[in-house]
This record gives sequence, C-alpha cells and structure tokens, in this order.
Amino acid sequence: MEHLYSDEGQLIWLKGYCNPIRYEDLVARKVVPAELAAKLPDTTGAVLPTLDQITKATEAITKGWPTTVGVTVQ
Repeated sequence: MEHLYSDEGQLIWLKGYCNPIRYEDLVARKVVPAELAAKLPDTTGAVLPTLDQITKATEAITKGWPTTVGVTVQ
C-alpha cells in the first residue's frame, strides 16, 4: 500500500492513463513529468454515478442477466 500511494507508485498509475488519487498534490509539487501529463485525456466535466444510480443499475443487471446471458447470478 505504501508503494501504491508513494510518488513513484502514483506516477505508475499515470503511466497507465489512470488518474491517481494524489494527482493534484503531484502537480502542485511539480512531480509529474510534462510528457506524461500531456498524454492524459481531458476529464473535465466527468461525472461519477451516485450510489442510488449504481444500486438501480445493479438491480437491473442482476434481474436481466439470466434472460440475456442465460446464467443465473447468485
């Protein structure tokens, strides 16, 4: 866990095109290499689903799965 949240670990996430949890901190301290930052997609305006939306989607998938895929979800 320590490695994942270290500067080195966070930069590994960036190399994989993930937005690490400490990104703003790394940018503020000028730790992110410019060539790496330039490769990241613009995520401005990205919205995560709410817990209620996730719950409803989970219910819909679980109920529809057997008829769509042919396998019962336990």
